[in-house]
Amino acid sequence: MRRIFLGAGAVGACLSVGIAAADINQGPPPPAAPEAFTAICAKLPCRTTTRAMQLRRTDGGVVNVSTTASPYVDENGVVAIYAGEAIELSFDRSDLSHPKFVRGLEHVDMQGLKGYQADAPPPDPSTPALLSLELRQEDGKPNMTLVLRNETGVPLKFDVTMVVPTPDGMKEAHTSTCPLFPGMMGDEGWPHPVVLLLISNFRKAESGQFTCD
Repeated sequence: MRRIFLGAGAVGACLSVGIAAADINQGPPPPAAPEAFTAICAKLPCRTTTRAMQLRRTDGGVVNVSTTASPYVDENGVVAIYAGEAIELSFDRSDLSHPKFVRGLEHVDMQGLKGYQADAPPPDPSTPALLSLELRQEDGKPNMTLVLRNETGVPLKFDVTMVVPTPDGMKEAHTSTCPLFPGMMGDEGWPHPVVLLLISNFRKAESGQFTCD
């Protein structure tokens, strides 16, 4: 279980369009202003449709929410991943702070994973630096898992803010995360529903930084 710190904040401040609109037990959110959506999605890959989803709550009930048409990664390098999504990102190893959306995936799995080797040589600059992520809810439970597959060639650290449903609507929550070694899969878990994760500040985990915080 991770430490979380709940606070009320405008989720929309984390992304340029749309994210704040999802709300508990409500229908589809109001769309972003067409001109704003068109402008940002002319530069960045975006979700172009909304998707209704139902997440199990810890009390046995459900939360009905909708995704929004919005970028997968904003201009500041903040990655947005909704429950039920799996995506692949690419990185410039010289500047990990600005990942790029590559494609949507069905699932993240271990097929072809090489494993971590402490004495491995530096990654070949000509090979892609990829990170795959999937946010899913366990069958029949409220528990959520973020699955990650690190094929960047470098150990990664990053910050995560989650958007969680509460009786007062959606709230933002910072959560601790653990470093992810190259050639490995990892996961982060929470015992409650998570609608959306905002993942930012990607950086190389240097020696002495291999702690979960």
